[in-house]
Amino acid sequence: MDSLLQLEKNDDSLNSLLLHETDNKQVIATDEYVQLQSDDEKELSKSSIDPWSKSYIGIQVNYFCSGIFLGGTLSILYPFLIVEEGVTSSEYNASKSLIDIPWSYKILFGALCECFPLFGLKIKPYIILGWILSSSTFIFTALLGNGIRWETFVLLLTLSNTFCVLADVAADGFMVRASHRESDSKKGKFQTLIYTSRYVGQLFISLVILFFFSGPQLNCPGYVENSSKNCTDDEEIASRNDMYEDYPEDWCHKQCDDATFKFGLDISGYSWICGLIFILSLPFYLILREEETPTEKFYNFMLLFWQQIKKHEVWQCLLYAMISNLTFGVYNAAKDSANFVWLDLTTTQNQIMLVLENLVFIVGLMLIKKYALTMSWRKLVWIGTIFVTFWNVLYFLIIFDIYRNVWFYIFTDVSKNFIYTLNYMAASYCIVAISETGFEIIIYALYTSATNVVVPLATVVSNQLMSFFPDLDKQEQLETDTDSIRRDMAYLHLIVIIINLSSLLSLPILQPQRREARELMARGETSFYWGLFTMISGFVFIIYSTVATFLKVAKAETYGCYKILGGEGCSDGESSVPTYLLVFSALFYCYSVNFYLTFWPIIIGQKSWSFSIFF
Repeated sequence: MDSLLQLEKNDDSLNSLLLHETDNKQVIATDEYVQLQSDDEKELSKSSIDPWSKSYIGIQVNYFCSGIFLGGTLSILYPFLIVEEGVTSSEYNASKSLIDIPWSYKILFGALCECFPLFGLKIKPYIILGWILSSSTFIFTALLGNGIRWETFVLLLTLSNTFCVLADVAADGFMVRASHRESDSKKGKFQTLIYTSRYVGQLFISLVILFFFSGPQLNCPGYVENSSKNCTDDEEIASRNDMYEDYPEDWCHKQCDDATFKFGLDISGYSWICGLIFILSLPFYLILREEETPTEKFYNFMLLFWQQIKKHEVWQCLLYAMISNLTFGVYNAAKDSANFVWLDLTTTQNQIMLVLENLVFIVGLMLIKKYALTMSWRKLVWIGTIFVTFWNVLYFLIIFDIYRNVWFYIFTDVSKNFIYTLNYMAASYCIVAISETGFEIIIYALYTSATNVVVPLATVVSNQLMSFFPDLDKQEQLETDTDSIRRDMAYLHLIVIIINLSSLLSLPILQPQRREARELMARGETSFYWGLFTMISGFVFIIYSTVATFLKVAKAETYGCYKILGGEGCSDGESSVPTYLLVFSALFYCYSVNFYLTFWPIIIGQKSWSFSIFF
């Protein structure tokens, strides 16, 4: 303990001596506070911001494009992987998780933008570079044609997403700077608007996929457009096409029931659309207004950055983001395959659901912008969690075949998914409130990294929970719809609901509103231990999630069957103990850290108990 205290003292002494000056800006780093004084920024803060002006519209376009990528990825994987390729539930979820992995590394891209400006600029060049590389990857994917393996397609989407994240990180820094220039009465409006732009992008690409990708090309397994070509001899593919039994000779040339339209595009067409849209967005980034920023030494910057990590308000917000998003992010990994088998959820219906989700998201964000910016962040999370739980409980009606209707499911899912936004926005408002001038990119990148790093981990935990019920992993077994299958699905769904509800235990770690967050910030409290603990936690989570999801997709034939990756087991004698330990470790981390920060001070008498700590 003495050596730990000595490390903190030495670190604080070094920080109190650090002084860094840049042009019109003086940065003073102490053990209590980092202040940046800029006459230009004070003047800018007095002026109103027009998000649609030439200086700012590029940021709206950037988030619109990132919405196209995120929404398109979720939309195109369902018909290609579930309907066309017939992959297992764990492979499908691992694919989505792997594509999301680059978002967990936002902190590295944030450091790149902050420490290595291009042409003296930290934002605009990286936005342009990111979208050029992302569009190039899509065009390369399009040139590979329709014979591309699903594993290769997922890996290329992951690469393209990496470049998309680079652009997004730079844009996040611009967003935080703009948010700081808003008046107190308008705080959060610019931030809410850019998320609205993202959902508009998701809505746009969902409509495109609805009308142009609901044909037989992606929805009829084994479909061959050229009638002169023979159908495949692969029984596994043929058995998934409902035309096979009635037309055993030329079934592959028929439009199956899952295809809504006779026309449609394929994976190559989807890649061309995304690549060209991203190229067309480039002129909007060229007109963004950004002042040149002097290059800072990487060592000095990281020293200052370390000061931010150690601050009480920062590490506490990051830990809340990781704990709450991990427990609230665990889901029923067998649901997508079950919906396809039990409800015959077609690509068209899936896209209608995503379109409605995005419309509800947009309306909801407008309501938050108008009515809820001053509401307690904890109450927002309460509202979100209670409603999500209610809609999740309704899924038991589908499990036990009390009421299996695809439109009933779509209604409940649309309502439920919007509420997730309340939980995410609450924590994001907090990090924007405590991020300091000059560190906008890196601090917001740190928060989004902490948030995103547990998303693939939550997917891994969700897949591992399913390994306790191996019959739920394959479509063929779900199709039997026996009492045993229903019972296993009910148990899995109940476990997920309980874990989701436990996320409310972490609410005392989240500050109620902007005023309390700024008050905590003004105390100037720091901790070497908690700063280091937070960084190590994020590092361990991201490494495990990356390895587990990569092996599940890139090496699916070799490693996909292992229980620890969510499979049913590669051999009869494979032990389930590693899976038990890993699920237990992830959940133990969440509950033990929360217990120490929230309830231990009450037990030892440092704080008094009150239900108000949850509101």
